[in-house]
Amino acid sequence: MAKTEKEKRIAKEIRAMKAKYKEISGAHGLVAERMIEKAAYQKVTLDDLEADLDENGWTEGFRQSASLEPYERKRPSADIYISLSAQYQRTMKQLDAMLPAVESRATDDELMAFLSD
Repeated sequence: MAKTEKEKRIAKEIRAMKAKYKEISGAHGLVAERMIEKAAYQKVTLDDLEADLDENGWTEGFRQSASLEPYERKRPSADIYISLSAQYQRTMKQLDAMLPAVESRATDDELMAFLSD
Protein backbone atom coordinates (compact mmCIF):
# COMPACT_ATOMS: atom_id res chain seq x y z
CA MET A 1 0.00 0.00 0.00
CA ALA A 2 1.37 3.40 -0.97
CA LYS A 3 2.15 5.84 1.80
CA THR A 4 0.29 9.10 1.84
CA GLU A 5 2.22 12.35 1.64
CA LYS A 6 1.58 12.93 5.35
CA GLU A 7 2.89 9.47 6.25
CA LYS A 8 6.06 10.17 4.25
CA ARG A 9 6.54 13.48 6.06
CA ILE A 10 6.01 11.76 9.43
CA ALA A 11 8.57 9.06 8.53
CA LYS A 12 11.07 11.76 7.56
CA GLU A 13 10.49 13.58 10.86
CA ILE A 14 10.90 10.30 12.79
CA ARG A 15 14.27 9.71 11.11
CA ALA A 16 15.42 13.23 11.97
CA MET A 17 14.31 12.91 15.61
CA LYS A 18 15.88 9.45 16.00
CA ALA A 19 19.18 10.91 14.81
CA LYS A 20 18.89 13.73 17.34
CA TYR A 21 17.94 11.44 20.23
CA LYS A 22 20.13 8.42 19.35
CA GLU A 23 22.01 8.73 22.66
CA ILE A 24 18.92 7.75 24.66
CA SER A 25 19.30 4.10 25.59
CA GLY A 26 18.33 1.50 28.12
CA ALA A 27 14.88 1.60 29.65
CA HIS A 28 14.35 5.08 28.27
CA GLY A 29 15.08 3.92 24.72
CA LEU A 30 11.73 2.22 24.12
CA VAL A 31 9.81 5.04 25.78
CA ALA A 32 11.75 7.59 23.72
CA GLU A 33 10.99 5.70 20.52
CA ARG A 34 7.25 5.84 21.19
CA MET A 35 7.50 9.52 22.12
CA ILE A 36 9.44 10.25 18.94
CA GLU A 37 6.68 8.65 16.86
CA LYS A 38 4.04 10.76 18.62
CA ALA A 39 6.15 13.93 18.40
CA ALA A 40 6.72 13.40 14.68
CA TYR A 41 2.97 13.04 14.12
CA GLN A 42 2.33 16.13 16.21
CA LYS A 43 4.96 18.16 14.32
CA VAL A 44 3.61 17.27 10.87
CA THR A 45 0.02 17.88 11.99
CA LEU A 46 1.04 21.24 13.46
CA ASP A 47 2.67 22.17 10.15
CA ASP A 48 -0.57 21.30 8.32
CA LEU A 49 -2.71 23.24 10.79
CA GLU A 50 -0.37 26.21 10.58
CA ALA A 51 -0.67 26.25 6.79
CA ASP A 52 -4.47 26.11 7.11
CA LEU A 53 -4.49 28.95 9.64
CA ASP A 54 -2.21 31.05 7.45
CA GLU A 55 -4.48 30.48 4.47
CA ASN A 56 -7.89 30.74 6.16
CA GLY A 57 -7.16 32.82 9.25
CA TRP A 58 -7.64 32.18 12.94
CA THR A 59 -11.22 33.45 13.01
CA GLU A 60 -14.30 32.99 10.89
CA GLY A 61 -17.73 34.51 10.56
CA PHE A 62 -20.30 32.47 12.45
CA ARG A 63 -24.06 32.77 12.53
CA GLN A 64 -26.35 31.01 15.02
CA SER A 65 -29.32 31.33 12.68
CA ALA A 66 -30.31 33.10 9.49
CA SER A 67 -32.11 35.81 11.47
CA LEU A 68 -29.06 36.77 13.55
CA GLU A 69 -26.04 38.80 12.51
CA PRO A 70 -22.84 36.80 12.04
CA TYR A 71 -19.96 37.39 14.43
CA GLU A 72 -16.28 36.52 14.43
CA ARG A 73 -15.23 33.46 16.37
CA LYS A 74 -12.06 31.45 16.72
CA ARG A 75 -11.90 28.63 14.20
CA PRO A 76 -11.93 25.10 15.69
CA SER A 77 -8.60 24.38 13.98
CA ALA A 78 -7.08 27.26 15.98
CA ASP A 79 -8.04 25.55 19.24
CA ILE A 80 -6.64 22.26 17.97
CA TYR A 81 -3.40 23.99 16.96
CA ILE A 82 -2.98 25.62 20.37
CA SER A 83 -3.65 22.37 22.24
CA LEU A 84 -1.44 20.24 19.99
CA SER A 85 1.35 22.80 20.15
CA ALA A 86 1.39 22.58 23.94
CA GLN A 87 1.43 18.77 23.79
CA TYR A 88 4.30 18.85 21.28
CA GLN A 89 6.32 21.22 23.45
CA ARG A 90 5.84 18.96 26.49
CA THR A 91 6.83 15.88 24.49
CA MET A 92 9.99 17.55 23.19
CA LYS A 93 10.90 18.75 26.69
CA GLN A 94 10.52 15.19 28.01
CA LEU A 95 12.69 13.83 25.19
CA ASP A 96 15.34 16.47 25.86
CA ALA A 97 15.32 15.51 29.55
CA MET A 98 16.09 11.88 28.61
CA LEU A 99 19.32 12.85 26.85
CA PRO A 100 22.46 12.12 28.85
CA ALA A 101 23.85 15.17 30.59
CA VAL A 102 26.47 16.93 28.51
CA GLU A 103 29.74 17.50 30.31
CA SER A 104 29.91 21.27 30.56
CA ARG A 105 32.22 21.52 33.56
CA ALA A 106 35.18 22.79 31.51
CA THR A 107 33.04 25.53 29.97
CA ASP A 108 31.75 26.52 33.40
CA ASP A 109 35.30 26.68 34.77
CA GLU A 110 36.45 28.83 31.85
CA LEU A 111 33.53 31.20 32.35
CA MET A 112 34.20 31.51 36.07
CA ALA A 113 37.91 32.19 35.41
CA PHE A 114 36.98 34.90 32.93
CA LEU A 115 34.47 36.51 35.28
CA SER A 116 36.84 36.50 38.26
CA ASP A 117 39.57 38.38 36.33
